[in-house]
Amino acid sequence: MKRPINNRYEEKWNYVNNFRSTIYEERIKEYSAKLLKNPKDKVSAQRLAEYYQYLEQYDESQQVLRDYFEQVPNDSDEKLRFFYAKIAAWNRDFELAVVLIDDLLKKSPDNLDYQLFRAQLSIWNNREMELVGPYLENVLAKRPDNLEALISMGSYMLFKQNFDMAQEYADKAAAIDSQNNEVVTLQTNIDFQKLRAEEEKRYKILEEGRRYVLDGDCQNALSYYEQYLSEAEPNNMILKEYGDVLFCAKRYREALSTYDEVLSSSYFYEVALQRGKLLYTMGDSLGSLAAFKQLRKEEPDKLEPYLYMGDSYAKLGDFTSANDIYDTLLTWDLDSTEIVMIKQRQAWIPPTGLSAILQRFPSSIGFAPSMSYYSDNISFKYSRFGGRLDVGVTGFLSLGVSFYKTYVTANRYTLDSVKVDLVDRNTNYQNDFNRNFTSFKGHVFLIFSNQFRMGFSSGSLNSDVVHKDFESEIFASYEIKDTLNITASYMNSDAAIILYSPYLIDYNMNSQRIFASIYKLAAKYYHKKTWVLSGSFQYVTVSDNNAGNDIILRAGKFFEKDLTAGYEYYYANYKYVEDNSPLYYSPEAFESHSVWADFIIEKNKKADISLGGKLGYIPTSDLMQIEGHINGFYKFSNNLQLQGTVSIGSTSRESSSYRYFSAGLAAYWGF
Repeated sequence: MKRPINNRYEEKWNYVNNFRSTIYEERIKEYSAKLLKNPKDKVSAQRLAEYYQYLEQYDESQQVLRDYFEQVPNDSDEKLRFFYAKIAAWNRDFELAVVLIDDLLKKSPDNLDYQLFRAQLSIWNNREMELVGPYLENVLAKRPDNLEALISMGSYMLFKQNFDMAQEYADKAAAIDSQNNEVVTLQTNIDFQKLRAEEEKRYKILEEGRRYVLDGDCQNALSYYEQYLSEAEPNNMILKEYGDVLFCAKRYREALSTYDEVLSSSYFYEVALQRGKLLYTMGDSLGSLAAFKQLRKEEPDKLEPYLYMGDSYAKLGDFTSANDIYDTLLTWDLDSTEIVMIKQRQAWIPPTGLSAILQRFPSSIGFAPSMSYYSDNISFKYSRFGGRLDVGVTGFLSLGVSFYKTYVTANRYTLDSVKVDLVDRNTNYQNDFNRNFTSFKGHVFLIFSNQFRMGFSSGSLNSDVVHKDFESEIFASYEIKDTLNITASYMNSDAAIILYSPYLIDYNMNSQRIFASIYKLAAKYYHKKTWVLSGSFQYVTVSDNNAGNDIILRAGKFFEKDLTAGYEYYYANYKYVEDNSPLYYSPEAFESHSVWADFIIEKNKKADISLGGKLGYIPTSDLMQIEGHINGFYKFSNNLQLQGTVSIGSTSRESSSYRYFSAGLAAYWGF
């Protein structure tokens, strides 16, 4: 209760306070002078520390006692040391206070004052809480009305979240002195902590519901949301979230009612947008169209109101208006994903008349030139140059053609002479370890959704010694941005191109080139930007009846926003070992263990540059392996993109060191 202002009282109180401070300061000067003459004067040291304490100058009080005990370290006065421990605690030097009181307890373990103070120190410092209960029980057993012990025990029970017992001790303390500040504080803390615990309990209910939503089980999530809403005073964001769960559980009418309840109190863009989507899902195309038109007025710079307004027009059969909306959006500054999403919607709109068909074809044209290079320490070199031209037939179908020149060379004088002789005996033409291949293929690309796409290609592969052969590729990919990427692929081509072997460049047994096929499955998963898991399985078949597989497994962690590192396991095993397939690398039970790291140098809407590498050990050859790479991507505009990579490394082949270098550059120009 606020004390009434009384000027006469204030004057007298100020007079007494000032007079007392003056007396204390005089005593401080007096005892300071005595200590200056005799630093070992215990009485003066104690009195000086007390007067500093009266003025709440705990730093000075602690310094006086510290200086005294440095002068007289063997002083065994427990009363003075106990006073020193209290001063240290009031000065918030809890470490020193604990040391002093623990020393006193060793000498007098049954001293209740020491036990009480030690328990208080643990509570104030929130450390060694296991000491509190036994000490306070000892004190209260013999001093049941000790106010400090009751307050401390109440605080200890509050720490243990035993609110009933905490209240019991608070009531006992209040019965002794209800106006005591520490009693009032204890009661306030109990009330606050009880409310907080109840709120946390309710929040756990909400979190359990959210867990079901994340698992895709919206129906079971609803009971948790409804329990939370019955016990808590929900805000509009929680109500919106509840509406989303109802929407997910297909309880559309209840979801609509919830969104309307939120919007009746104030405007929320996200709620109004969800309400429009709900009306669209319910089949109320006119209602959704009106909702998205209103949203377009409220938020003219937002993409989704325009997008769903176009969808609503399309659902009503007004394809011209829908297409006008989509065309307008394509004039905005959009990212590639948004552009694909809009063009996909346009592809779904049925064309009307010959003019519409001619207007739509081609829906896009793109040119993708690329070049790649590889070399190793056994003189093998691989170079590939060319490009691909794509034409969009519809929003989900593209056709293309590609033309590439591939050059493979090696220096026969640096190669294994035994293997070179084997090649010479099985070659029907000049063996100069220098061949070029020309591939001409047709391509088909299918875009089923923003996440799933696939394609295949097939065509001729000619060389300066083989007039005509065939090369083919198939791929499929599924991607959830920043979460999951899965790719499956197949490639069939000349083995010299696939297996990177110098001895296959001229090998032509019985006028037959060796061909190889690669079947590959790769996946990468990001868990909440905390962990990353990836792996690939590659199965290789060779026309000489050999076959083998390569497995790479990786697990890593995001240590910083731009740094990821982890462990890699690699395993390769082929049907035939070197003796049976001497012309190319064909390992048996090869494995390596590596640590890897990737660092993002720059990442924004236009550029993505990263640096990475790995360092590992190969048990079978007792050698180290090392690899480093840099990847870059730059987006000059929505129509022109460039990406490149450079890699260098060292590993083991046939128990010897194998070093390599590779580089690649590719562009895409769409118009």
